[in-house]
Amino acid sequence: MATTECPICSRHVRTENLQMHVEACLAKQDHPKTPFCSPSPSAKSKSPITSRTPNRSPPPQNSPSPSPSALKKRKRSTPDDVSAVPLAERMRPKDLDDLVGQEELLGPGSLLSTLIQADRVPNMILWGPPGCGKTTLAHVISKKTGCKFISLSGVTSKAGDMKDAVDRARGERKMFRRRTIVFVDEIHRFNKSQQDFFLPPVEDGTITLIGATTENPSFEVNNALLSRCRVHTLKKHTPESIEKILRRALRDHAAGGVRSLMQTQESETQSNGDTTSQGEDGKEVSIEAEDEAIKYLSTQCAGDARVALNCLEMALQTAPMDSEKHVLRVSATHVQHCFAHRQTLFYDRNADMHYDVISALHKSIRGSDENATLYWLARMLEGGENPLYVARRLIRIASEDVGLAAPELLPMAVSAYQAAHFVGMPECDVVLAHVATMLARAPKSIEVYAAYKRAKQSIHAWDKGALPDVPLHIRNAPTKLMKELGYGKGYKYNPHYTAEELKDQTYLPDELLGTNFFEEAKTDRDAGIGIYTVAMMLIVTLRLFRAKYYNVMLEIFYSMRLFVFGIVMVFLLQKSVSVPALRRAVVMTLVLALYTLPVEILLAEFVEPSARNLAFAVMSAVRALSLLFFAYVFVRPPARASKRTLREYCLFIFTYSALHFSSELFFHLGSSSMGFALTYATVLWAIIALSSYKLYFAIDTVLMNGSLRKVCTC
Repeated sequence: MATTECPICSRHVRTENLQMHVEACLAKQDHPKTPFCSPSPSAKSKSPITSRTPNRSPPPQNSPSPSPSALKKRKRSTPDDVSAVPLAERMRPKDLDDLVGQEELLGPGSLLSTLIQADRVPNMILWGPPGCGKTTLAHVISKKTGCKFISLSGVTSKAGDMKDAVDRARGERKMFRRRTIVFVDEIHRFNKSQQDFFLPPVEDGTITLIGATTENPSFEVNNALLSRCRVHTLKKHTPESIEKILRRALRDHAAGGVRSLMQTQESETQSNGDTTSQGEDGKEVSIEAEDEAIKYLSTQCAGDARVALNCLEMALQTAPMDSEKHVLRVSATHVQHCFAHRQTLFYDRNADMHYDVISALHKSIRGSDENATLYWLARMLEGGENPLYVARRLIRIASEDVGLAAPELLPMAVSAYQAAHFVGMPECDVVLAHVATMLARAPKSIEVYAAYKRAKQSIHAWDKGALPDVPLHIRNAPTKLMKELGYGKGYKYNPHYTAEELKDQTYLPDELLGTNFFEEAKTDRDAGIGIYTVAMMLIVTLRLFRAKYYNVMLEIFYSMRLFVFGIVMVFLLQKSVSVPALRRAVVMTLVLALYTLPVEILLAEFVEPSARNLAFAVMSAVRALSLLFFAYVFVRPPARASKRTLREYCLFIFTYSALHFSSELFFHLGSSSMGFALTYATVLWAIIALSSYKLYFAIDTVLMNGSLRKVCTC
């Protein structure tokens, strides 16, 4: 006997009686013109009319009224009892206008909102964090459109449920020309074959698929199915939207009914003497919630509306009530107590957050921000990340980002991996933090990383046929035949030859001779700035000589001396003596070193040589800026620099500059005796300081020449 499902009440009836059954179901509905709406839950609970035979059951006899306790028991056993439904479910919006948040996706005039209003819902994937409204949006679509709505779950639904849903959709389309929306919650839980099952009905339009997932659809949804669906990203709620949802829940009758139902249940235990009944006078119970309590929930739930509503429900169920005033008071302290035992750390070891946080850790180390490094490391470890995974990434960072600038950190990273393997969590967290901080503070060099990348590109970009053969003189020749074929012939064993004798020996194929994977780009911006600055210095010097300004050579010498100071400073900041570090030092310090040249131009062009007071004031003010710079570095040295060495160096420069400036001041004021005394003190300090600290012996000659020249010229 063939049966068909009724599209109105979802009951299976004989095929020949289907039309009569559908007409009877439509006649029982309040609105006979809405056959295209989804069946209500009450309609499903009614028995279908399978026969026109009148009901011949005997009329009900008068029976005594049930006792109050019986009514309470009956009420408690009712399946529609509102107390059994969580607050988050009761507060689920029923209309598109009731949705809070997601203004970019569902705001007035948005694409999705327009499609929903026009009943043209396409196949889509709703992607967002938990509690952002994915399932709610699907239910709103079911009530807003004239389509039959079938809900499946990626956790509980099986192949039979999926096949039954598609069969029902085909019946709807064949008999009533009505579309069917199949909503699959947690669609990422379906395997590949289960997801592929929806491809044919989605392609031919039998169903409109709406999937909801918290995982990245690019990785968790099959490409074939993903190409037929539009992905809509839902963002987590802001604290403002969460606060709006909570206040709506407090105003709603469902929120107030939580306590009323509790009172009803408490009154049942009155006979046992456990509690006293409250609210027996029939007065309604009002709720007073502190603003701090609502704001605390809205900020601590991490954008999850379900978490916020569940915590609010717990607070309402356990909050003290003023029985005289019938007021339920929800304080911030009580809400914090209810929220204290909830895990608020959201971290997924296998989803997007896993890769986002490790990317943030890597970029923080690359940017030498040790504070951000420790924060993201703590986020991963406290979230349950495998410490060995973090240690492996630190090994990669030690070679990729630090590289030759601090090669000693690579074995440190390997040791951290071994320590994490031997010790494990939670003791290995400090080990990983130790190495991560060292990597963050270390100088950075991607020289090897970039060079190896160029080497790989040269292999993949080779367009001259087969790859070049290994040159014969550096081939392996373990047998006599290979030696006779010329393998290894002409190879010079490096330890037995001098550099001059080895200069003709090559190691690259002939086609690649002259290739330098470490070569910098030809359009090097730093080099261009350096060349431009040197050219400007020569031009300005010539103009100053032509103007015959009296202290041109002295100021040029002071600039060069400050240039040397700056180079040493940059080296101390970088803790690197490589060629790129030297280039950066030159470029960074040329501007600081040549600060006097623009002033010299102004003095030479617009100021007479006799105006010594103005010249001295201008030069003194400009030199004071460099003095303040060294003083600032002395007080607050950068975290990645050697603080002790840097402070000693800045103290030396600061003292030297102060003595030298004082000597010039006294000479300018006419006190030659004090000027000579401070000049010799400057020379003495330079000798003692440099011999004590042993900082870059090349400065010694420059400083001594400058100080003696000053003494001689005075």
